[in-house]
Amino acid sequence: MGSEGPPSVTFHITGFKKFHGVSDNPTETIVSNLEEYLKRNGSPKGVTIGSCTILETAGQGGLAPLYQTLKSAVNKENEQSSYSKVILLHFGVNSGATRFAIEHQAVNEATFRCPDEMGWKPQRVPIIPADGVISKARKTSLPVDEMTKSLAKMGYDVITSDDAGRFVCNYVYYHSLRFAEQNGIKSVFVHVPLFLTIDEDTQMRFAASLLEIMPQRMRTQSDGRPIAESRGGGTGERVGKGGRGRGPRGSNDDHVDELNGQGNDQGPGANGNVEQLIG
Repeated sequence: MGSEGPPSVTFHITGFKKFHGVSDNPTETIVSNLEEYLKRNGSPKGVTIGSCTILETAGQGGLAPLYQTLKSAVNKENEQSSYSKVILLHFGVNSGATRFAIEHQAVNEATFRCPDEMGWKPQRVPIIPADGVISKARKTSLPVDEMTKSLAKMGYDVITSDDAGRFVCNYVYYHSLRFAEQNGIKSVFVHVPLFLTIDEDTQMRFAASLLEIMPQRMRTQSDGRPIAESRGGGTGERVGKGGRGRGPRGSNDDHVDELNGQGNDQGPGANGNVEQLIG
């Protein structure tokens, strides 16, 4: 017999520090303040915060602290009961976005059109050479379409995206997805807009709501109900609330000059044909 409520879930959450063009990264604020926010406003049932970590906006040079977080998630899971689940939840910023975006996948390509915070600027480099071609994609095992629908019903302007870019957000997400698959846990990446676009209070509520709905969606998976998966087919057009956005391939490079070297190089279709993008 299955359990009556959603499974107990432990979240290990990351955000990013400042980087070129973004002196105040909203994900640093969200992740730094999330535990206190949940204490004040009530933590969702069955949710435990295992860690909240702020990462340097760096690829290769930032791997050590990233893997510290990833490995601590596995070590802590071993101390918990078999009924507990672990999710690696990563937040990144997209300055041109007008809505939230839950990323369905990452690709094995690092193409930085500006140096990261440690001066690294790879071009068409495989993130994990052992994975082969740079076109290889790793997908989250979480039901992102169902998550998006749930959040949209709660009033948030949110889409599912198939393009996390080729900058640090994609780099971190690819490593996390590979680690999650190897260790039997789950990983997901969420892009948020600047606070000038969606205010801090709304973004904090969104983060708390995200924690609330994920255990419910995991229960749906464990019950064997159908889970929506990515079907592709996006053409980069603007999508409505709760829909799917997908940047056309190659768009990661098309608008980068407008960023002054900033950003995630996320495809413009991912959040409604925005022009100025940051990750």
